[in-house]
Amino acid sequence: MDKSDVASALAQAAVLLELKGENQFKVRAFHAAADRVLDYAGSLETFAAELEAGKLKGFGTQLAGHALEVCRTGKLSLLDELVAAFPQGVLEMLEVPGLGVKKVKSLYDGLSVSSIDELRNACLSGEVAKLKGFGEKSQQKILQALELKQTYRGKLRLDAAGRLAAEVMQALLAESVCQRIETAGSLRRKNPVVNNINFVAAAADEERFISALRQIPGAMQAVKNSAQCIVLRLENGTPLYFHLTGAGEFAAALFLQTGSASHIAALKSLEPEAAVFAARSGAEGADLDSEQEIYNALGMALIPPEAREGRGEIEIAQEARRAGGVFPELVHESDICGIIHAHTTYSDGLNTLEELARAVHARGYQYLGVSDHSRSAFYAGGLSENAVLRQHEEIDRLNEELAPFVIFKGIESEIHPDGSLDYRDAVLEKFDFVIVSVHAASRPNCAEMTERVCRALALPYSTILGHPSGRLLLQREPFDLDMEQILACAAEHGAAVELNANPRRLDLDWSYHQTAKRLGIPVPVCPDAHAIDGIADIRYGIASARKGLLTAEDVLTCWPVVRVRDFFHRRKRGLASARHKL
Repeated sequence: MDKSDVASALAQAAVLLELKGENQFKVRAFHAAADRVLDYAGSLETFAAELEAGKLKGFGTQLAGHALEVCRTGKLSLLDELVAAFPQGVLEMLEVPGLGVKKVKSLYDGLSVSSIDELRNACLSGEVAKLKGFGEKSQQKILQALELKQTYRGKLRLDAAGRLAAEVMQALLAESVCQRIETAGSLRRKNPVVNNINFVAAAADEERFISALRQIPGAMQAVKNSAQCIVLRLENGTPLYFHLTGAGEFAAALFLQTGSASHIAALKSLEPEAAVFAARSGAEGADLDSEQEIYNALGMALIPPEAREGRGEIEIAQEARRAGGVFPELVHESDICGIIHAHTTYSDGLNTLEELARAVHARGYQYLGVSDHSRSAFYAGGLSENAVLRQHEEIDRLNEELAPFVIFKGIESEIHPDGSLDYRDAVLEKFDFVIVSVHAASRPNCAEMTERVCRALALPYSTILGHPSGRLLLQREPFDLDMEQILACAAEHGAAVELNANPRRLDLDWSYHQTAKRLGIPVPVCPDAHAIDGIADIRYGIASARKGLLTAEDVLTCWPVVRVRDFFHRRKRGLASARHKL
């Protein structure tokens, strides 16, 4: 149990209370309570103690009782009752992208639609379009969302896959059915989305291992797939593959099962000696005790798992080995000097500016770049010009108190359809930096969307392009745009391009990182934090940056405060340029 488990239970209860038709005050109280749990700075134990003592605001007697029940038992009886009150299919409808609680309630109450299949049939027959509050366009969007949901079935984002893998490994180690177990495959390579989860396990008793797999929560079936592989299928459709090996052959098995297929194929094609080794498994590889030795035997430096995608990393490793060195040092989380792209209660963040600044300062960072939403983002409490001035006054005060720590004055401005930004030039001039982003688009074609972004990048106050593709992993596809052209435009105008570290985004995608690097575009790794806990999402961004072969020099947020300030000011004066010329 941790705080996220408690918050999740309360948030799920809020959704189901709304679906049941409970009054909005009660629904909002549960949502707010979930936010407060996540926002609590102390441990779960301290939270429960303060909650029981009545010291926490926003928790009445009844709500505190529910939260304490989850803290103590790991369950919420109210949630169990609410889940039992609806057909399982209705709850699955809540997972359809773009289909919120109100629409699901309307479909359930108005058409008695209680499953995904019934929803699809109601759309195909035209019944949904006739329902009040929907219409033909809404019906078509629901059908498209259902198609996407089917495409996404069984897939997991990096963060969810990592949590699930950690739980599974902990359970197996606790049962003492394996001496060692590690993740492999696309999860070890830190892909933004994984289709399955692979493990390599050193297990002496295969039957005991399979028996332990069948006890894992959500397990549907655990069967032997081949001589050395067992497949565990979960209720959510995600397959887990366990590649069993002896302790002496663990390194060879981990190397082969990490892949990728193109990386291993490229190694096999190098020369006969490499081909022979790369095809080995089991006892034949036992003389090599680590992946370091394996890559050295293949005539190259150790390649980090994230980089094993067959996209030039082998040539880099060969050259490094010939030079007697190691693979170029990729960026680490410890290289990050400051946090850029964070939201406060001035817009849709959960923490005040002061709370956020002090939390970033306490973590040892040199700076914080605050970037609340601009005024056209009314749905997120976008800042009016007066609110901007109030925030800047507060930043000036905090900068005096926290010096030499620096809070940079920023904004996340919506890029309008014509490529313009919010605020007059006189207001934009007051910011140290401006993140320009598209949050919604009414399906323009590729040329229109690309032009929209490029026009914004050409403006003198556009410092950083935020989450450039607009994708939400397993929820929304990327906007239709020409990323190569956008990167060329960013390089031409000296703008940075964000790697949004939120695991729902991980955008700029890693496959474009080397293009950005070649063009000399700084790539800040930004958490897009909406609460203090969101700062920790940096780790997902760093994993993606390493996958894209970025070094600390390539990542703007690894630069010290003086250099970042200079970049911001030079960009505003139109003086920033690419660090490397073609």
